[in-house]
Amino acid sequence: MDRVSPRRKKRGVRLAVAYALRAFFALSAALLAALLICGVLYIRERLSTPVPVPQDMTSVDTPPPTDTPHIPPAAYEPYEFGTPLEESAAVPDEWFDDAVFLGDSRTDGLQLFSGLNHGTFYCHRGMSVFNADSDDYRVFNVGGDAVTLLGAVRVKTVRRRLPDAWYQRAWIPRKLL
Repeated sequence: MDRVSPRRKKRGVRLAVAYALRAFFALSAALLAALLICGVLYIRERLSTPVPVPQDMTSVDTPPPTDTPHIPPAAYEPYEFGTPLEESAAVPDEWFDDAVFLGDSRTDGLQLFSGLNHGTFYCHRGMSVFNADSDDYRVFNVGGDAVTLLGAVRVKTVRRRLPDAWYQRAWIPRKLL
């Protein structure tokens, strides 16, 4: 009686698994190649078929031409970014007493290093229009309460608007205030 050793039996199983995997990968590659060829032929056939065009184009309604709209000239010359601004007359620091400076860390730098001790600064690192009214971003202390940027601006009364051409300006719609 011829017995097969367990070592030979394991080797036979490993060989069978290896051949099965090779066959699987070979069949997969052949199937992918066949699908690729079919896809290319399908696309080529679709591109070579002409699109039907209606013979009677007179039935299409064409709107009558309209007059050229009158666009009034702009009230002011728009600011050309990259050009320097005109120098304005000097004003005392008290001119900024009722001003509110909104912004991120750059505005924080303005407060720290400009020498301007007048006005209200609502600035915080990373502040943007996207988190100006976010409840998760209550970083301003107004009257002992932690409030959002818009909540802080609602409390402050502003009497003066800065010129339109100032860098990084932001106007908040009144419906948000």
